[in-house]
Amino acid sequence: MGLLVVGDMAVDVLVTPDEDLRAVGYTEGSVLLTPGGSGFNLARAGRENGFSPVSLVCGLGDPGSFPARFLAEELRSLGIELISEKNTAEETGAVFVGYLPDGSRAMVAAPNANRNALTEHTVAVANTVRAPFVLVSGYMLFRASTREGTLEIMHRAAARGARVALDIVPHSVNRWLRLAELRSLLGPVDFLAGEHKTFAAFGAPPELLLDDVRGVLMHTLGDRYHVHARSGIVEGDFPRPSDATERRGLTDRLLVSTLREHFISL
Repeated sequence: MGLLVVGDMAVDVLVTPDEDLRAVGYTEGSVLLTPGGSGFNLARAGRENGFSPVSLVCGLGDPGSFPARFLAEELRSLGIELISEKNTAEETGAVFVGYLPDGSRAMVAAPNANRNALTEHTVAVANTVRAPFVLVSGYMLFRASTREGTLEIMHRAAARGARVALDIVPHSVNRWLRLAELRSLLGPVDFLAGEHKTFAAFGAPPELLLDDVRGVLMHTLGDRYHVHARSGIVEGDFPRPSDATERRGLTDRLLVSTLREHFISL
């Protein structure tokens, strides 16, 4: 079962201080440099769940720079095909993620090359991939600069019979996208996934969205997930790991595993 992913790829800097920086100003802790981005996490989860081949459409900076080489090498080691215009005038994406002792999290993202519009060449190459499943990170669809190319990939995939899943990220997208506009983008989408609070902020219960799509995955981090389909509801546990590195990409892994387990038969 092949999988095509459209989404961001970035270098994640995960920081876990030993003490609350707000109180002490300086402390030691752990700092980890790791591949990340919603697109990368979805593609990696696809490989872990047995999808093959897996291709990733994303923006990548100067191919000679350390961040780009670091990410490209990780994709090669996982057996994931990279479909990207390597932009020598743009930096590769980066995300700072700080985990505080009280369990809260602070994130600062620099999308950089991920903001670049998908070129005709990138879209054309993506459209040659005949994967039966396409996963789209909402960043690529909701960001104005990447929306047109992403929509073309989604529509062409749906036209050839592929199943298309959309992950509604960022979770606060309701701040600049109204429900009516979200629903207007769902023509080629079979499955929606996102946090329960995201759907609640949109005022979009699954019963409403099942008029537009075949299935909806809703989850509450550290609690439960619910798969809503026209044939009924499936529930399951979704435990939150304590390790910071395991938390990165957790919801992406949930989406891919439920896609494999539940959505394929819909």
